[in-house]
Amino acid sequence: MLELVMLNQDFPRSAIYSVNNIQRYFERLKSEKNLEHYSNLSFNIGRLNSNITYSSVYSMKEEGLHNYLVKVRNELFGIGSLLDEYYFANS
Repeated sequence: MLELVMLNQDFPRSAIYSVNNIQRYFERLKSEKNLEHYSNLSFNIGRLNSNITYSSVYSMKEEGLHNYLVKVRNELFGIGSLLDEYYFANS
């Protein structure tokens, strides 16, 4: 179940599927005006993507499932905050 919900790239409700889509759609926001902000946010999205992609069920359990999920949630909140700050705060 954990592999399906976290690591299955073809399952629309999995964490990695969602992060892949965040990364894919975020690339559309790149422009000459916002390269610094884009790079910072792209780095954070890529780091989260790598963290999930290179995790295994075993490593998640070893770290502690609760701790792992809290870490992923906090990184997602950080990405959301940066999106808000860089792209929506001055709208």
